[in-house]
Amino acid sequence: MIAPRIWIGLTAVVLLGSACGSAANPQIAEKTSTTSKPSASAPPVTHQLQVGKVGFGQDQYGLAFAVALLTNPSNTDGAESTTVQFSAYDANNQVIGTATESLTLMRAGQAMASGNMFTVPQGAKIALVKAQVATETWAKDPHPEAVILTQNTKFNAGQYGNNSINGELVSKYQSNLKQVIATAVCYDGGANIIGGGFTFVDLLPGGGTAGVTIHPTVTATPASCEMYGNISNLSLIGT
Repeated sequence: MIAPRIWIGLTAVVLLGSACGSAANPQIAEKTSTTSKPSASAPPVTHQLQVGKVGFGQDQYGLAFAVALLTNPSNTDGAESTTVQFSAYDANNQVIGTATESLTLMRAGQAMASGNMFTVPQGAKIALVKAQVATETWAKDPHPEAVILTQNTKFNAGQYGNNSINGELVSKYQSNLKQVIATAVCYDGGANIIGGGFTFVDLLPGGGTAGVTIHPTVTATPASCEMYGNISNLSLIGT
């Protein structure tokens, strides 16, 4: 089956259908009617991304990478324009760094990682990172199968801390994609997040693969790493 072309922006009707909160929405209609009664049908779907593990990596120079694992629990609706705000705290519960990252799109049922780099004051040590997540738009996802998968992810220890994570992105889109985001997440032996990193892949051919190299920020040598791929707001439709 040929995967559909990419959408960028839910303002186009062909992407996720009509906008949320229309007059046809029974919840909205109930609020505007003085005679309607509460429906006995199933409760309304709550649109909220699920936040899983949150973690960070920090090197000896004060460079850090915060990352959160997210899941879209909806089987039918996609989430667009999601903001992930990270706050890093030291052992005294003092904020010592912040970062923000945006997710252009999370398909219905999709799992994703979101992370970004930041720095902390000299000598400061991160004890905890918290993540806050807010999504701007939810709407019907006509093609949840159009995703970017990954394979053959491997961590390679380098000299002088020049580590790398290599792998491949696998496109389920028909069109060529540009400026795809590849995000890596690394774990210790107890499956705790100890860092990661991200990069942009200039070109991912429609239905094809592209190699990826990410230079991560990690607290220690990882026991394992995984990679996620997603479109950015710069991912243009190829010819």
